[in-house]
Amino acid sequence: MAIALARGVDGMKAYRDSIRAEAAKAGRNPDDVKVLFVLKPTVVGSSAEAGELRAQRRELTQRDIDSQLNSISYLSVIDFKQFDLDAPLPELSTNSNQGTLEHFAKAAPPGSTLRQILQARSGGAGDSIIGTVGEIADYLEGTGEAVGGDGFLFSGFVDPVTVHGVLDKLTPELRRRGLLRKSYGDGGFRQNLLDF
Repeated sequence: MAIALARGVDGMKAYRDSIRAEAAKAGRNPDDVKVLFVLKPTVVGSSAEAGELRAQRRELTQRDIDSQLNSISYLSVIDFKQFDLDAPLPELSTNSNQGTLEHFAKAAPPGSTLRQILQARSGGAGDSIIGTVGEIADYLEGTGEAVGGDGFLFSGFVDPVTVHGVLDKLTPELRRRGLLRKSYGDGGFRQNLLDF
C-alpha cells in the first residue's frame, strides 16, 4: 500500500500509474498495490456556506501562519520559522517526509515567497475539500473514477467532533453510491484492502 498526498486529478493519476508500472516491473500484480490519496474533507450545510468557509480560509492570519509553520517544521524536521516570510523559499531537502515537503513547496508557483505558499495552502490547496455531503461525494466519486479508484485516506483532527462531523454525514451517502462498503470480510486488513 502506498499513501500519497493529493495533487489534483492528473497528478494523482500519474502517481498511481507510476506505482502500478513499478509493481509490474518488479513482477508483482499491480492490482495488489493500493494507492490511497490523503484528503481533508470539511462537510458544510450548503454551497453558500462552503464558499464562505473557503473565503475565510484564504484570509491568512498569524494563527494560520504559526500553525502551518509548526506542522511543516515537525513533519520535515526543518525549522521553517528561520525563513523570511516575504522571501522566496530556498531549495530544501530532508531525510524525513520528503513527499510532504515537496507538496508543501509546490502549493504555489516556483519562486513564491513562504507567505505566498502559506496563503495558497490556507485557501485549501492540495488535500483540502470543502463542500456539502453531495459535493464531496461527487468529488470522491469522479476523482476515484478518473484516477483509478483505490481510495482515499481522510486526514484532519482526530477528535470526536471532527470525526463525527465528517463521517456521520458522509458515510451514508458514500454507501448509497456504492463507494464505501457496508461490512468487512474475514481476511484481515490486507485482504479487506484487496477486496474493495
